[in-house]
Amino acid sequence: MSRSILKGVFVFGAAMAVFAFKMNASTSDGALQQSTRACEALAVQSRVAGCTALLARKDLSIEHRALAYIKRSSAYFALQNVNGAIADLEAASALTPHEYLPFHELAIGYRERGETERAIATMDRALAINPKSAESYYHRGEMKRALRRFDDAEADFETAIGLSPSDRIAFIENGTISMASKMRLKANSYKELAKTYIFAGQEAKAAETLDRAVDAFPDIGTFYGLRAAYYEHRDANRANADLDKAIALDPLEVRALNQRGRLAFADANYTGAVNDWTQAWRGDRRDLGIHEAYLALWIFMLEARGTVEKANFGLAQRAAEIEGKIWPYPVASFYLGQMSAADLDAAAADADQKCEANFYIGEWHVLAGDTASAAKRFEQALASCPPNFIERRMAELEAKRLPR
Repeated sequence: MSRSILKGVFVFGAAMAVFAFKMNASTSDGALQQSTRACEALAVQSRVAGCTALLARKDLSIEHRALAYIKRSSAYFALQNVNGAIADLEAASALTPHEYLPFHELAIGYRERGETERAIATMDRALAINPKSAESYYHRGEMKRALRRFDDAEADFETAIGLSPSDRIAFIENGTISMASKMRLKANSYKELAKTYIFAGQEAKAAETLDRAVDAFPDIGTFYGLRAAYYEHRDANRANADLDKAIALDPLEVRALNQRGRLAFADANYTGAVNDWTQAWRGDRRDLGIHEAYLALWIFMLEARGTVEKANFGLAQRAAEIEGKIWPYPVASFYLGQMSAADLDAAAADADQKCEANFYIGEWHVLAGDTASAAKRFEQALASCPPNFIERRMAELEAKRLPR
């Protein structure tokens, strides 16, 4: 979904990187060696199969059995099998009750399953074993904030900031297991602390926290973009100044380019918006925090106001580069004439996608000069899209720009 909210990262991959099997088995035991290699594999299905084969062995030591459970749980998390991951982590923590990692990951599993109180109690156990874990404080802060325990959450995020490495980082939100690392913890901790202050109604402290982040990393564009996200709906001039700084430090800072493009769109500066979004497309689109198809759609919407042939050609090229043909990819197919508006309405699987379909079909009517149909679709988007959806803001702006 194309939301403008920020999400934290999942840090399990980095933690697992330091754990490896140290087998003393004879090299002639080919089945054991093969299962061990598979249990270490990056491919999640191979890891599940390899770890399952290891766990079936009666001669496996307690240490290696616990590690096999942990590694299989990481694959289950990647496959979104939260219950399977939790079962494995419960088994691992029972085998090694003095080890930190199983409790840390088990707490995250409980949180994913909606058992927040249980998750906090489990993370408490992890921190009792390893009180220097910035990751555990970070995640416990998120859990406490979910229960509106703002003071406790703020204390945990502050501790995470103090314990996190201060290395130069590549900040990624919505990070996947393979992309997440401890190097992003400090950035995410500043971000989540600021969000917590906002939720608690303490906006002055939120702004102060973002200033601290910029002061701590003055040469990293990510933090200017982070502060710009706060000011985007509060002070557009300050937001633009921070985004300009972020992009000057890193011309391919895709989040900053995407955000500056949104601000340009809001000002009806379509040339500036399409230039920034096109530049963002050339960067590492995994860092966007949204499905890359959204960016391709926004570029098309603006290019088509000029030369439709150029816009169609560009969209076709970008659509071919998109790896996951999931929503909102059907919108690209609609814009390319491969499905009808009725087909797109039918392809929208839930309320969020239906709200977005209304906006994008409305844009199609704008390009066709059918203002009455566009107005109707924008009205439907405004009535159904959540307030934090980018499409809702775009629909509001476009509805105001329609000729009366």
